[in-house]
Amino acid sequence: MWYCDVLKWIFVIFFVSLPIVWVFSKTIRFYVRATLYYSCVFATGQLLVFFIWRNFGDPLNYKYVKWIFLSLTRWTNVKYIIRGEKHLKSGESFVAVCNHQSSLDLMSMMQCWPERCVAMMKSSMQYLGLMGVTAKGAGSVFIERYNKESAIATVNKAVEQIKAKRAKIWVFPEGTRNQDGGMLPFKKGPFHLAIQAKIPIVPVVFSSYKCFYDKSEHKFLDEGLVIIEALPPIETSDFTVDGIQKLSADTREKMLAVFERNSREAAALFARHEF
Repeated sequence: MWYCDVLKWIFVIFFVSLPIVWVFSKTIRFYVRATLYYSCVFATGQLLVFFIWRNFGDPLNYKYVKWIFLSLTRWTNVKYIIRGEKHLKSGESFVAVCNHQSSLDLMSMMQCWPERCVAMMKSSMQYLGLMGVTAKGAGSVFIERYNKESAIATVNKAVEQIKAKRAKIWVFPEGTRNQDGGMLPFKKGPFHLAIQAKIPIVPVVFSSYKCFYDKSEHKFLDEGLVIIEALPPIETSDFTVDGIQKLSADTREKMLAVFERNSREAAALFARHEF
């Protein structure tokens, strides 16, 4: 039949043009790779169900997140230089504060994830079906950013969890993604938490992804380079609530200096392909 011939030619044209479009269209490559990446995030959430049910809520379940997700995303070919990793290997509790750029932060986090560490997430994440269930199963802490009373209650609960399980907590103090370079002003929650629990703050800095990933430019290259640097712990035992603003500002200033320096270095190394 004539329509069979038409369909045949449509398929031929599609499969012949696909590699050509892939080579010459940066936008197509971006969306294909981004879709594949988010598929890996989704698949990790589904697969975790089989690992976390026995010890639901245990921070050690994050080791399964790390193993599954890094295995699924190996195709991204992003390389990492990790500095100051000893500061993340402490057996004691701490609050890790980290800059937040994009969903690719999940890969960077898993590269240096401390043992018995949980993530603090916005409350809406717990309602994302199986993703929310598995996040709870890994011991994640959910905070309502726009409800002060609820946020305070969450911080108090996190303090209890830290003491009971000798856990660490990973927080993005900017509160939202920032892809414009630099860092947004820090929220006070993580610093309240550290002071209340009397545990140190460990700043963690991811260099800029812009040399290989930029959503605004539809860029997601076949390889990338990220420098991860954990800074020495900042003790909070001598701080009170009155000193939170200074503690937050000083921490941000230190992290911003490292971010700018390491971002320049990562971009230069990537351009010369020295990684």
